[in-house]
Amino acid sequence: MKIIDEKGKLFGKINVLDFLAILFLIYLTPVFYFGYKIFIKKQTTPAVTAVPIEPVKIELELIFDFRNLDAKTLGVISVGDKEIDEKGQVIGEILRLEEPAFQTHKVNVGGKIRVKKDRELKHMLATLRVKPIYRLSRVYYKDKQIDYDSPINFITDKYTLEAIFISPVKSTPLKFKFPFVVERYID
Repeated sequence: MKIIDEKGKLFGKINVLDFLAILFLIYLTPVFYFGYKIFIKKQTTPAVTAVPIEPVKIELELIFDFRNLDAKTLGVISVGDKEIDEKGQVIGEILRLEEPAFQTHKVNVGGKIRVKKDRELKHMLATLRVKPIYRLSRVYYKDKQIDYDSPINFITDKYTLEAIFISPVKSTPLKFKFPFVVERYID
């Protein structure tokens, strides 16, 4: 038996040109398959893994509004009062106090908003030097994020005050954007 007979058939069964065409398609199939996989590859997002970022201690001078102050508390607040953490380190200190003013409340009377002075409670602006933690582009004071108009508790051995964050001090060497972006750290 001849491999190619007089009619041009391979082993007397299939035409040589047909055989070569089938062989060509068999070898070309993987090229098309992998080419298609590369060309139509779906955009996959890499898996995000939680990377713990070490917190950094910083020192900031910030302006707070002490609210809900009665006459007794006003008498004991003074410049130099400090908040001490459980390790005995100073984490907050009053640097400057403004004159106290009557606290105001907004009251809705018949659809009109009226501002009413509170005759008993006052508020006072204070500049505090605090030592918060900077972690993941946020500033935390005693594990509570410092944000505009957000309250923190300033606790000394004499009193506990609700302090609302107003703004950073203008002369601070740090540059702020909202939320905080800190450009200098302390040890």
